[in-house]
Amino acid sequence: MLTWFNKHVQFRWLQHTGFWLLSLGVLTVGFSMSWPVTKADLVYTLLFHVSLISAVYIHLRVLVPIFLLRRRYVFYVPLLCVLMLLAVLLNEFTYQYLSDWIIPGYFFISYYTRWQIALFVGIYLLMTTLLKFSRSWAELQKMKLALEETRRRNVETELQALRDQVNPHFLFNSLHSIYALALERNARTAELVLRLAEILRFLLYENKGEKIFLTKEVECIEAFIALQRERLPKTAHVQFDKVIETKDPEIAPLLLLPLVENAFKHGVIGGATDIRMDLTLREGQLNFDVRNHVPSVDKNNVPGGIGLQNLRRRLSLLYPNHHSLEISPATDTYLVRLSIDL
Repeated sequence: MLTWFNKHVQFRWLQHTGFWLLSLGVLTVGFSMSWPVTKADLVYTLLFHVSLISAVYIHLRVLVPIFLLRRRYVFYVPLLCVLMLLAVLLNEFTYQYLSDWIIPGYFFISYYTRWQIALFVGIYLLMTTLLKFSRSWAELQKMKLALEETRRRNVETELQALRDQVNPHFLFNSLHSIYALALERNARTAELVLRLAEILRFLLYENKGEKIFLTKEVECIEAFIALQRERLPKTAHVQFDKVIETKDPEIAPLLLLPLVENAFKHGVIGGATDIRMDLTLREGQLNFDVRNHVPSVDKNNVPGGIGLQNLRRRLSLLYPNHHSLEISPATDTYLVRLSIDL
């Protein structure tokens, strides 16, 4: 931090030195009565800069930060006029008295009227203030870009952490289903483990990008439904309808699957199972409705938990102001409606 500060201060000193050297060269040529310029011309211009430098730094260090930037215009305007008047008087005092004391052997008089000197001072005050504001604006933009980059990296880190939570959550729910069949010594348990392995392959290897095709997500959902059907009674009703009218779009992975998991987790109670899923895609608008029948609803245990909390956070990061997630509980039915503007 100290090294950065030292470099920053040194760079500012170089900027200021360069500005005044440039000013000295331009005014020396402008004030010269002949060509090439003489030593007297250079000395005259140096004396002229005494009032300019004094006015500029008083303005930049006092009037601008204390009054102008704080919008105290009632004080700023009269103080600016006083500063310009003092600069004019200092210019006259420099040539009449200080020049003989600073540089003996030279005799100078001011070639300009007070109004002309005030014009010089005003131009320098305006020019240096604009330079200061432009530099401050550039530094502000640089800070904004750095802050935006930091925010972007934080969002990416949080999204990755949330995605890493999806796989264990899905695995826990699926293994719980297979465990129930294993207790019954169901002959299809081995086949279900194989299907679970295929789904995990998708979760672990095929969804590593920021986005995947919607059809890939749909295939994972269908595989999950097939896995869950094996443990349901024949009277169970599970329906998945799809209407995709546009070409296969890309979507952030694992946004739809948590809703399906949630429906099977809370909708499979006793012998009454009724789960319906409707996926529609029209003109870039994705809608996914999931309904599940709940024979006995505990008002203090609303379906959701880690899965839906995770989903809400991911949606807020991935599709801010372009999504909605609504949960509508009824007496014996839960409806979850997800809409995303792709």
